[in-house]
Amino acid sequence: MADDPHVNTPTNEPGPGPGKEAVGPWTIVLLTVYLVVLTGLLVGGIYRRWPDCGVVCVNQTATSASPSSSPTPTPAPTTQPTPTPTPTQPTPTPTPTPVPGQPPPAQPTAVAVVIESVSPKSGLVNCDIFVTVKGKGFKQGASVIFGGLRGTVRDVDPSGQSISVQPPAHAEGDVDLVVKNPDGATSDIAKAAYSYTCPPLPETDLFSLVVFAGALGGALHGLRSLYWYVGLRNLLKSWTLMYVLLPFTGATIAVIFYAVISAGFLPVQASKNISVATIAIAALVGLFSQQAAVKLKDIADAFFTKPAPGPPSESKPQGSVPPGGSPELKQGPPKPAISPASGPAGTPVKITNTGMKSVKSITFGGVPGTDFAIAADGTITVSAPKLAEGQGPKVEVVVTGDKELPVKFEFTYTK
Repeated sequence: MADDPHVNTPTNEPGPGPGKEAVGPWTIVLLTVYLVVLTGLLVGGIYRRWPDCGVVCVNQTATSASPSSSPTPTPAPTTQPTPTPTPTQPTPTPTPTPVPGQPPPAQPTAVAVVIESVSPKSGLVNCDIFVTVKGKGFKQGASVIFGGLRGTVRDVDPSGQSISVQPPAHAEGDVDLVVKNPDGATSDIAKAAYSYTCPPLPETDLFSLVVFAGALGGALHGLRSLYWYVGLRNLLKSWTLMYVLLPFTGATIAVIFYAVISAGFLPVQASKNISVATIAIAALVGLFSQQAAVKLKDIADAFFTKPAPGPPSESKPQGSVPPGGSPELKQGPPKPAISPASGPAGTPVKITNTGMKSVKSITFGGVPGTDFAIAADGTITVSAPKLAEGQGPKVEVVVTGDKELPVKFEFTYTK
């Protein structure tokens, strides 16, 4: 019972206010009846609103049997017997007599019944569309069999190459197709040529199922916790309100999760059972409402993170800051610097970040500096020399050493 907030709470729970004593037997009975009755009502509500594929056409009945390998003929209506005519000898069909010097007359050939394509290849179980079957050899009065059930033919193309037919109501799944002409000629069985699908669950029904499933999970949480702590004789009056409100909190958090899933913040595998998956998640949310609340907090932390500030020279947007801290900005190598950048002749000057390990010369306006030295960390110290008449006050300081290019600064002489 790790998700209950009062795990291992002793009966002498500290804290101000009433409710520290054990729950009485009548309170336990009332809580049990409340949770059991509520659970039954919620199960009944879910059962009544559960997604159903039993939608059928008028005067037709869907079947759950497997598709038949051969079409089932429609029984002929019962009629009054008619007198049987006296049999007569059939009139023989005259055989064409070949004419000498001419080719024999062509014999008529039967056109085979062939199914080439079906469009569309799927539809709802409630036969709300017309399907076009293309092929050849179709005759007026032909019938189309969908998994053993006869469809309603609307039109047969005079060329015998297409049939427009309304599929009959059928159970969900793939069915075989067969076309049968009035003379008894049939096509080969087109295996799994058409698919029946369930109609989508209305949003209002799905929302109601989410509420009921979340409340059912909360009620189950309450029942499980109740018998646990009653069995341990560790149930306090201060927790009575929690058992009353658990179904309502479960339903509320389930609705929030439903909105989060609909917005795409949580992935749900897209399939024909997406409604059932959403209902199952709602029930789990109600059953484990404390863990669900923590998950919502993680989503909020990821959604409301603050972008890290970037360098002023960069215009591209910065990445989000992960919860708990912000990443350090990457900085380039320090730039060479001179300090101080002005002063009279003889001023000690410090030059840093040149990247040089040895120095050949340091000149101020072409005049070599005096007393220069380089430390282990690469810091250079030098005294500004006295300039010749007519130079200054601003001069260029050039440092040459083991680097290919010299490093240059500006220095201003003052009096």
